Amino acid sequence: MLSEALSSSETFIRSLKSSSDPPFENGPRKIELAAEAYAKVSLYIPAKREIIADWILSTFFKERKSDKLSNPCWDARYWALLSSVITNNEQPSSSKATSLWLDPLLLRYPFLSLVASVMGHASSASEDLLVACHATLRDVFALSNVKFAHESAWELFTATLSSVPSLGVTEDYWLIRHPGQMLTGTALEVCQSIFADSTNKRKTSSLFFSDAIRSWIVAQSSLLSITPLHSLSSRLSEIASSIMFSVDTLRQQIPLWIGTPGKSHLDQLFSPGTDPIQTLRVLPTIFRSFSHEVQRHRATALPSPSGTGKDNQHSMSSKARAKRTCMQFLDSCMKSIAAHRSDKNLLHEVWLAKGKLLKVIEEESLLQSDDIEGQRTLGELSNQAAEILGQQDSSGMRDIPH
Repeated sequence: MLSEALSSSETFIRSLKSSSDPPFENGPRKIELAAEAYAKVSLYIPAKREIIADWILSTFFKERKSDKLSNPCWDARYWALLSSVITNNEQPSSSKATSLWLDPLLLRYPFLSLVASVMGHASSASEDLLVACHATLRDVFALSNVKFAHESAWELFTATLSSVPSLGVTEDYWLIRHPGQMLTGTALEVCQSIFADSTNKRKTSSLFFSDAIRSWIVAQSSLLSITPLHSLSSRLSEIASSIMFSVDTLRQQIPLWIGTPGKSHLDQLFSPGTDPIQTLRVLPTIFRSFSHEVQRHRATALPSPSGTGKDNQHSMSSKARAKRTCMQFLDSCMKSIAAHRSDKNLLHEVWLAKGKLLKVIEEESLLQSDDIEGQRTLGELSNQAAEILGQQDSSGMRDIPH
């Protein structure tokens, strides 16, 4: 049956278009025919690579929402063949020639959504599937010139965030080059690139707070618990920072970061449904990102100076105003943390979070001699950290590092 299906290009194409799989009774399945047709150099089929890639992508698209174990999206053979067809390992060709036929296919089918379907089942996926899907994503991103839709990138991003904890985060898992780690890293790299090119960064920021902030907290906190710090943690920090603190977003939302409880973005970080331990772990990361981006974009992102007397910001340099804004955000962080000071189960995490906040202040040189409010906040932070440390004997916190 295999030889019959591959007897001519017309027969092969009819086999792929057949409503049944396998197309011949008791014969090989379509994926086997496609793999053999691609490998058989002597079989001339006009636009062979494009035909096979089109068939694979269309098959993925039709079955992407199926929960059947036979779903082609979860079959490593399809992804491996797609990667081979795209890169054309047997007969290397220029990336420009490949993009001529690949780009229209990527515009026709939501490729990133297809990868997202794999990420959604990454915890139970075989290593072969993760390897093949990663290779395909890497190759497509390198060879195509398509501007991927923001919606598809967002779908991939949220699926990737959700997959991180379910992959079984341990030091051994993340410190080796596991296929799940490589696919996760490349997926985040692709999403970060697409979001960076987006013309509506405020929309991305709004989506992040409504759809992804909790998943990001869970994923980031799970990676922050690993020593030494894993590179994926840095990637997650970078992508969240670029979304939450882009210059366009900062112009509008600095007041929402330094606002009082009940009127601040920090409310969402500590909202019902979030784990306060996880939020406390990521809070110093957010503070560091905020401080870095506010100082970097201080000329364009900060609100117009206002005030009179000693607090007259008209007389302050933009650098000084940026540092003062960062200390105001620290004050907001302190007020959010204060709600959990009485919970003895959180004393350890509260102490660690405050210690890391102090470290950011030192490393970013945020405190200024004339910033009275900032000095007050820093004094409170230091006193509270010392107070918590003094309770370690009574609360069983002997493992807190000094």
